[in-house]
Amino acid sequence: MRLQLVLLLLLVVRSTAAISADRPHPIRNPTSAVMLEGNWAPKNHHNIDFDRLPRVPVEHVVVSDVQATGAVNQHNYLLHHDGRFWAMWSDGRVSKIALVKL
Repeated sequence: MRLQLVLLLLLVVRSTAAISADRPHPIRNPTSAVMLEGNWAPKNHHNIDFDRLPRVPVEHVVVSDVQATGAVNQHNYLLHHDGRFWAMWSDGRVSKIALVKL
């Protein structure tokens, strides 16, 4: 039974590696064709005329302004679900060490 589980695990890992071999990665596979894969995308993404793409109307909104407090908002996410927009982030203080690393 244990040998069967090990063999199954090896099969799954090998299959996953084969499937992900063509997935984009900035170092291991920077020229992956999967970057813009879909029936809506041209075969060569360099052929996209970005000036002719439709413009989406936007409105800029500040959700949490922490500049005056010496803090930072990091790891921000914005998503749309069930007809509503949701925003989340992590808060933190700016340290002297962090400023040196910048």
